[in-house]
Amino acid sequence: MRKSAFESLARERASKAPLFDPGRSRLETDPLGSASLDGPIIHECADPSSLNTSVAGFYKFTQPPAPEATSLTTSAGNWVDVREVAEAHVLALTVEQAAGERYIVSAGPFANGQFTKWLRSSSGDEKLKASLPEVDESALKEAIGPNKAIVSSGAKAEKELGLKYRSFDSCTKDSAWPSLLTASFQR
Repeated sequence: MRKSAFESLARERASKAPLFDPGRSRLETDPLGSASLDGPIIHECADPSSLNTSVAGFYKFTQPPAPEATSLTTSAGNWVDVREVAEAHVLALTVEQAAGERYIVSAGPFANGQFTKWLRSSSGDEKLKASLPEVDESALKEAIGPNKAIVSSGAKAEKELGLKYRSFDSCTKDSAWPSLLTASFQR
C-alpha cells in the first residue's frame, strides 16, 4: 500500500473522530525505513506480481527453492501491521497530548524464521511444510534480541496514544498469507 493510501484512510477515519480539528494538526508521514508493513491486502491481487513489497518478500518463502536455514535466523528489520499504522495516524490526530509529537510505530524486530515457523505450523499444504527448513528456536530468539537486532521501539506510541500492537502470529493469520496459498498462487 502506498503512503497516500495510508493518509487517505487515516484522514477519513480521523475526520469522523470527536476530537478532530483540521486546523490543529497536519498529517505527516515519515518513511518507515526498515519496517516491514504487514497485514491484510486491501486491493485485488490477480497474481504475485501485484503484491506489495512486504507481502512479496514473504511470498517468496512459499516458492522453491526453500530458503537457507541460516537466512531465517538473521534479523530482517522491524515490522508493524498496516492497521496499527493507520490507527496511529488517527490517534495522533485525535489524542490531545499528541499535538506536535513524533511517534515510531513498530511492533519490534523480526526474523524471516518467524514466518517460516508460522507456515510450518499453520499451513495445510504438506508439500510446502516439507519444503521449509526447521527453524532453530534459540537462534531465532537471539536474532531478534537486543544484541543482534536494531530495534525501533514503538513504546511511546503504545504509552501515549494507547496503540495496541498485534502479535506477529496474529498479524500473519489475519493477513494475506492464507490467500497466498490459494490455487491461483500455488507453486
